[in-house]
Amino acid sequence: MLFAISTSGKSKNINKTIKFAIKNKIYVVFLTSIKCKKKMNYPNKIIKVPALRVDRIQEMHICIGHILCEYLENKKF
Repeated sequence: MLFAISTSGKSKNINKTIKFAIKNKIYVVFLTSIKCKKKMNYPNKIIKVPALRVDRIQEMHICIGHILCEYLENKKF
């Protein structure tokens, strides 16, 4: 699984990495914001946080990261 993050969705290196992962059958979760206007069909899951200011977007990304970590730590595999 690849967990990719870009506040605007315009990061060339992130988009290139996502395309590589999809090509190699790696599940991709892309964390971005409503600033991301591009139509993206290639990530398996796109999560757009509802903010426009970069600092707020990053704060929400951090929060989502902590929630996912807590969930996985408590998950019984």
